[in-house]
Amino acid sequence: MSVNSPKERSLELYFPLILLALVTLLVYFTRADLLISGWFYDQASDSWILQDQFFVRLVYDFGPSFTAIVFFGALALLILSYAAPSYFYKRAVAYLIVLAILITPVIIINGVLKNTLHRPRPRNVIEFGGSRPYLKPFQVEQSGFQGKSFPSGHASAGFILLFGYFLLKKRSGLFSRLFLVGVLIFGSWLSFSRIAMGGHFFSDTVWSLGLCWFTNYFLYYYWYLPYQYKISSRPAFKFERNRIWKMAGGISAVLTLIAFAVLTTRPFYQKLDDEYYELSGEVRQIEIIARVERGDIQTYRTRGNQIRVSAWAKGEGIKGLEVLKQTQVSHKDGKLKLNLRFQPSTWYWKYQSHIQIYVPVHIQTKWDLFTKSGNIRQQEPPNQILSQ
Repeated sequence: MSVNSPKERSLELYFPLILLALVTLLVYFTRADLLISGWFYDQASDSWILQDQFFVRLVYDFGPSFTAIVFFGALALLILSYAAPSYFYKRAVAYLIVLAILITPVIIINGVLKNTLHRPRPRNVIEFGGSRPYLKPFQVEQSGFQGKSFPSGHASAGFILLFGYFLLKKRSGLFSRLFLVGVLIFGSWLSFSRIAMGGHFFSDTVWSLGLCWFTNYFLYYYWYLPYQYKISSRPAFKFERNRIWKMAGGISAVLTLIAFAVLTTRPFYQKLDDEYYELSGEVRQIEIIARVERGDIQTYRTRGNQIRVSAWAKGEGIKGLEVLKQTQVSHKDGKLKLNLRFQPSTWYWKYQSHIQIYVPVHIQTKWDLFTKSGNIRQQEPPNQILSQ
């Protein structure tokens, strides 16, 4: 079977499509997603047993940075192709890499699907100690919860490198297949780390693989090959040497700053220990003040005789980013006053927190809630009483 033959193109299109459909049907009609995630969750300690393992954290922290370096390298090559004649015929390769990374991980996955479907992550769902119901792929979260599970951004950072398989096909069929295996291993390692940490379901990572594969497939066959043929028949233009070096110096400086920002940025997730405040029989009224810099606040009315505060945060920032929580409690004349403040400890690219406050239904409660960026949802009066 020759390279780029109709038979090979059909195999590259329909075989992944069938596999993706079968996996989607599997998770829709079984509990496969929950079963696979359950392998890594310890109910007794309410923790993900591999989340702090070295090889899990290593690829989680640095895996996407490798793809970012590839992206900026391709971007530099693209710019140079307009500045230096010797790089002219590399333009199509640079375009393919830049477009593939921008279209799938950046726009489709992190820009559109995550911010449209809002699927709760495994650590957010009731089965694994969270408060949200499990949703299947492409089910839309209707309650306003800002879930980001589907698809997996980290997995897409690995699988998008599949463009190398297509670009290498004409040079060496064997080497392109070896590259394919290497990318699948790298993407699977990223996928495993996200599943093991409770950040994604199995179906999230499989759909990331599917989206990355088909983006590269269609870009290669329907854009790259025609574009490469078009520019191969054009002569490379000449450019002034001094202008080339000035442009190259400016590009290098900008890319160095961007690379530094990317390499010093770390994904961040922190779940704070739940705090409980037992209420004596003397407490007749509660006042709760909560201030959140960026994040959602949810309140619930529960049975029992205690206040519970649950919080987690996620984002990207420099090393050392964590949630700073300040708590003040006062009790006077039958009134308990609880003052809560949540804020990031240092500089960040992205930061989002989620605060849940559970208060007994039988005690009068006064709320003073504020968030700079996020939603406030209160179960007041209660439409469903929760059991703590």
